[in-house]
Amino acid sequence: MDYRDIASCDALRLPEKALVADERTGLFVRFDKEGVRQVSLADRHAEISRYELVKEVPLDVRVHFENARNLYLYAWFVYRFHAVAEEHALGSLEYALRLRLIDGEFVSAAKGEKMGLADLLKRAKKHDLIRNEEIISRVRWATELARDRHSLLQIDAMSRAGLTEMVIDDSNVAPTDGELAYDWISVFVESLPQMRNDYAHGSQTLLPTVLRTFDIVCDLINQLFAKQLHKGAVSDMGCEL
Repeated sequence: MDYRDIASCDALRLPEKALVADERTGLFVRFDKEGVRQVSLADRHAEISRYELVKEVPLDVRVHFENARNLYLYAWFVYRFHAVAEEHALGSLEYALRLRLIDGEFVSAAKGEKMGLADLLKRAKKHDLIRNEEIISRVRWATELARDRHSLLQIDAMSRAGLTEMVIDDSNVAPTDGELAYDWISVFVESLPQMRNDYAHGSQTLLPTVLRTFDIVCDLINQLFAKQLHKGAVSDMGCEL
């Protein structure tokens, strides 16, 4: 057993400290035209405000997702709210999937209530309700894969040449056809339920993935409902990136 005291930044806040930024928040900086500066609460608001559900999404789901966005915003004051925000966003996705599958008569109400996130994602993929081709961020994510590939190749070349340092320029790296066609949906079907279960069953997990999770959740929910009303025409909808 660990009998150490809870760190003050993780303990219940005193009233006079409730609206003071978490001490860990001050560790983050941003590079912009003004140089290096500390991240501000306005920066945090701008980050999370990009992920917005379209109005075709049922109101109850949009409110649920707003709770997740507010949790991210208020992680400025309580750093561990990042994990709560990420878990809640995944809950928004499960809620949206259940409503869409039941309303679309892809599953019965009774069966839908018993299905978990993994089952719901698989069913939505099976019925083509979520598709790689309609992921708004797919080109950006493919570019990230290309940059990772480029970095690994450069590191390998550096090792073979016996060098201890090298300047890596990935500004002109372009994704391959294979990277552009990467099967993100299958990855999400496997990885998102695992993440959700880790949080739901009690965990100290605190990953730097929360904004990526919001990106994924926002995109998938918008696909589910924009497609329902506009017959798949979602190219002008989705998260603002």
